[in-house]
Amino acid sequence: MRWDLLIIILALYNCISIPYEVCYGSAFTESVGLDVFEYSIEVLFFVDILINFRTTYVNPKTGDEVLSAWRVAFWYVFYGWFWVDLGASLPLELIVVVILRKELTGGLKFLGLLKLIWLLWLGRIISYMKIKSNYKTGFKIV
Repeated sequence: MRWDLLIIILALYNCISIPYEVCYGSAFTESVGLDVFEYSIEVLFFVDILINFRTTYVNPKTGDEVLSAWRVAFWYVFYGWFWVDLGASLPLELIVVVILRKELTGGLKFLGLLKLIWLLWLGRIISYMKIKSNYKTGFKIV
């Protein structure tokens, strides 16, 4: 639960920082410490993907918890959120910089907005919370 809460907080930070950087550029946020913080967020999102490969699930047909590592990995890749998580975690803006060997132009900065896909993940976490359904709906709206 603590790990999920940390990921939620980091996703909410991305919800604010990424649109700000796309709209206003990085002129206001040029800081080595901030860059290190944002790269560490990306690393934590990749760690979350690795953790999801080892997180058990409940088989919807039988209601049994699946503990087999291979079955969990198969389920995560083919029926779970792997592709959404991977798409949101890839630093596409850095990949473009490395491949093209030049700085991002204004037209390519929108690639950072793909990280907002993590917002879909928040709905999944909210549905697992042990609170009243009215509160869950309120959280999802916010």
